[in-house]
Amino acid sequence: MKKFFRSGKYFVRIYLWTVLALLSILIFFSTIIYLGVEKSVVRNNYDLNKQILSQVAYNVDNFDQTVKNLANSIYLSSDTKAILDMNHISDNYREASTALENLRTTYMSNNAFIHSIVIYNGKSKVYLSTHKGISSSDPRLEQLMRSNPVVPVLKPVYRKVESLYPIASKPTDDVFTYAMYDWLSEENKPDDSIYVNIKADWMLENINRINTSNPKSKSNIYLLNGNGVNIGGPNQDEGAKASLQSIYTQFIKNSITGSGVSFDSFSMDFKGEKSYVSYIYLDRIDWVLVKVQPYQEVFQNVERIKFLIVLITLLFILLALIASFAISRKIYVPIGRLVKQININTSDRDNRDVNPLEDEISVLNQMYNKYYEYRELYYQDTRSKDRILNKYYLTNLLVDSHAMTKDDIASAIESNNTLFESGGKLVVCVIRIDQYNHFVLKSNRDQELFRFAISNIMQDTVKAKFDNETVNMKKDQIVLILNTGQAQHDEVIPTLEGCIAEAQTMIMNYFKMTVSVSIGEMVESAVALEGSYRMALYHANYRLLFGRSSIITGEKVKTNSDNQQVYYGLQWNKKLVDAMKSGNFNNAEKVILSILDEIKEQNFNNMSLSVMHVTTFILNTLNEMNKSKLQPQNIDYNMYHFKMMEFETMDEILNELMQLISLGVGNAKQSNAEKHAIIIETAKGIVEESYSDPGLSLQLVAELLKMSSTHLGKIFKENMTISLSEYINGVRLEKAREMLESSNLPIVQIIEKIGMENESYFYKLFKKKYGVTPKEHVLKQTITKS
Repeated sequence: MKKFFRSGKYFVRIYLWTVLALLSILIFFSTIIYLGVEKSVVRNNYDLNKQILSQVAYNVDNFDQTVKNLANSIYLSSDTKAILDMNHISDNYREASTALENLRTTYMSNNAFIHSIVIYNGKSKVYLSTHKGISSSDPRLEQLMRSNPVVPVLKPVYRKVESLYPIASKPTDDVFTYAMYDWLSEENKPDDSIYVNIKADWMLENINRINTSNPKSKSNIYLLNGNGVNIGGPNQDEGAKASLQSIYTQFIKNSITGSGVSFDSFSMDFKGEKSYVSYIYLDRIDWVLVKVQPYQEVFQNVERIKFLIVLITLLFILLALIASFAISRKIYVPIGRLVKQININTSDRDNRDVNPLEDEISVLNQMYNKYYEYRELYYQDTRSKDRILNKYYLTNLLVDSHAMTKDDIASAIESNNTLFESGGKLVVCVIRIDQYNHFVLKSNRDQELFRFAISNIMQDTVKAKFDNETVNMKKDQIVLILNTGQAQHDEVIPTLEGCIAEAQTMIMNYFKMTVSVSIGEMVESAVALEGSYRMALYHANYRLLFGRSSIITGEKVKTNSDNQQVYYGLQWNKKLVDAMKSGNFNNAEKVILSILDEIKEQNFNNMSLSVMHVTTFILNTLNEMNKSKLQPQNIDYNMYHFKMMEFETMDEILNELMQLISLGVGNAKQSNAEKHAIIIETAKGIVEESYSDPGLSLQLVAELLKMSSTHLGKIFKENMTISLSEYINGVRLEKAREMLESSNLPIVQIIEKIGMENESYFYKLFKKKYGVTPKEHVLKQTITKS
């Protein structure tokens, strides 16, 4: 065993598993962090580029709208109109120059982004420019007209014009030209038009100003037209143009025209270098803003984080090895001590039965099984016999102590020496399981387990104040016997109620069950326990009054016990019958509540008799009401009496009684409805048979039915929504309509046949019902048939 202990097989196993667990967790979370950071960087860069390009696009759109408004203003200005209206510029050279100078002063001095304004007079075929003055030709502008079948109106066109300040290195300026005209000439060229040239550098500087928030960034924004041609950006070399054209053709064009995506990002080579490309499409002016970032610049932070993660992971691996050793030692210490202790205390015979090739836990398991077998063999007989005898003696003391001999009583006291030795006063408590009808649906094994748990909780809670013992009795009872010492009644009961309430709370929290407890009287000796038990058992019945989870004492039920009233006031029976037969459920409920209030003041025996009495009275009333019903219901008296005996609370009894009464109230209403239906059908039959009688009226029908006209009229109106007189008129009018359609009788004769005497009244009712007079109705039917 000592050699085995020194080998430490289980320690090595603990260490290896601990290292493996820590390393697995560490590697898993390191990978998750790395992937999460990479994904987060891509997402953040995507959002940032979208924000930047959206801001640029917004600025460009605003600038485009500003230029359009400005071009429109120039076109509609009086100076422009004066120039365009001149038939011969040469004859009005001075006026044209003045108007051109006014345009320069008004618009160009206040808008630094305007490069120049050109006005073309189609009548004189002369160009007037704020840059070059008046000339008969403008080659670059004419080139623009030739390169476009139709020059777009107020759409920016990128082109080069002569520089305002020409030098050898820069003879031209880049501009965006906005054209404005009303109609085309016969050559399909703009006639009487203006051209506002906007400095391209001014717009591109604003774009780059937004993008260059980080001076070290190598990212650039390029401006492409609708054909993918680079019209603005920092690099105008052929390599950049070719790459941008490739980006537009392969990715951007299909996304814009196919799926309608206005913004996206992707990775591809730009001038031979892997780059991160983002673009946004400006549909109003058919431009594309493209931002190109070196891939290394985007992910430089990720590579830095990757290096830090690897470094931290290696550091944590080293710490994990050290921590795993410390944790393993900590876990192993009690196991090692136990194995060592077993090695010291066990005999060689025991050690020979242990397999030395297994680890420490297996050794402990083998030794535990051996000791458990020894223990069970030792205690098996004595424990079972003692428990059975103890329960037997305590049960006899509770239910039949007077039949026990002195020797039996002495044996009972001796076997429960802890409970009886101090000679204190004894109290019996009866614990009843609430909702027992649900409890018995559980399996026998579960019932035993719950009884055992309730006994232990109650016993342990009360033991803090009083020595006690529990006995499982039949059905829903568990009996708690406790020794109160020399304490007085007034001291014992409040303390005991507190302990019981605490136990009830624990049982409810743990098992979602409730128990009610009845406390018996305090007695001086073990022989007197039977009296305390019987009193507690009787008082437990008052759960009907106090409800579930109650604690019942003799003081609480003293008023009820002293009350000898046998039944409740019989005057309530008549009120109950009247309410049931009239179908008034609310009045019936009030009567039942009053009856139960009286019953609650009685002792339990009379309480049970009164509940049975009111139940039987209701059942008899229902049976009597059934006799007048067309389809009587069968009522099982025994079932309802049995249910009343099983109920645990007055609320349950109230609910059951009200359900019974609802049957009677429903029957009464149904019976009245059936009677009314018969009366109505009979009245309708009389009208159908006697409609030709001029004397037919509500009074006549009521006499035939042997009832008052008022009552008949009320019943008919409530069920048919029209009065009986209206119904008689309706039948007569329907019969008249049938005669008009099927016979050639004169209208006067038809009026007599339907029992009406007033011809004008008939015409009035007929038109009101059918919308036409009788003659118009006949004519309409004749036309329809033909």
